[in-house]
Amino acid sequence: MSLITNYGSVAVVRGSKGGKPTEQPVILTFVLKSAGSIVLGCGAMGTTKNSYGVPYKWDISVDGSPLTTYEGSSSPVATVDLGTFSAGTHTVRIFKSAGAPTNWIRGLSFYAAIKLGSYLELTKVEGVFPNVPLVANCYYNMFYGCENLTSVGRDLLPATTMADSCYMNMFSKCTALVKVPELPATALATSCYESMFSECENITRVLSFVLFLPATVLANRCYYRMFYKCIGLINVPDLPATSQVTSCYTEMFSGCTSLQSIRVGATEWSITSAQNWVKDVPTGGTFTKPNRTTIPTGVSGIPSGWTVVNV
Repeated sequence: MSLITNYGSVAVVRGSKGGKPTEQPVILTFVLKSAGSIVLGCGAMGTTKNSYGVPYKWDISVDGSPLTTYEGSSSPVATVDLGTFSAGTHTVRIFKSAGAPTNWIRGLSFYAAIKLGSYLELTKVEGVFPNVPLVANCYYNMFYGCENLTSVGRDLLPATTMADSCYMNMFSKCTALVKVPELPATALATSCYESMFSECENITRVLSFVLFLPATVLANRCYYRMFYKCIGLINVPDLPATSQVTSCYTEMFSGCTSLQSIRVGATEWSITSAQNWVKDVPTGGTFTKPNRTTIPTGVSGIPSGWTVVNV
């Protein structure tokens, strides 16, 4: 038998769980500077239920404690208070709850952790999000402004079916972030990666993993400001797409004042697709492109003072 209580607008079901969780958890590492609550947000983008009216639910464990079920409510933005803990490092494991929507992680956000940042720091995100087709605004702003987040698991975001604005601003202004996840989708959607890592000042290298940015079918604003003002960024993944669409690369690397190399697969180049994409990058880098592709020099093409390598 379970006991149902409430934390603000979030229903909490406490009780034993039969069997084992059927999906991998998302694992969060928090550091408490002093004793206090670990608080998550839910109802991101006003979403507490999926399009079929099924509420988001999560089975959550802190530091190996028994699982507790938390369920979204009708509140547009509510909080999940996991309890009060001593100062130090704590591990939160979040599992899909029985009866939850397929994309069960979607309803969570971390705005509450940011507001409590004077003593609560989110430092690491591991595990795997559901490998399901995404929907518009799916993870919009999910970790926005988590200034102490340093590491995100390489396999965290396995989805290959994108949706409009699905990852927009997801890690924007995570100024301590160093490690980023792979993004395996080969066909993109409008604004899907827009500002995803913008102003992440400590990202230095986005390694050219085979799966990192393999997209060959682009969409309007898909990479818009993706790495805007990532001032530590030195090397970036290859961009293999042969054709462009409106604003697909606009301001993608603008303000990346340490950037040293770019490699594109474009067989033709449109300035309107890449407006200011390399504004304020330094001179002296290397730009690699197909031999027959003509790309102008300037902030919307090949950076001034860069060496061009034709392949």
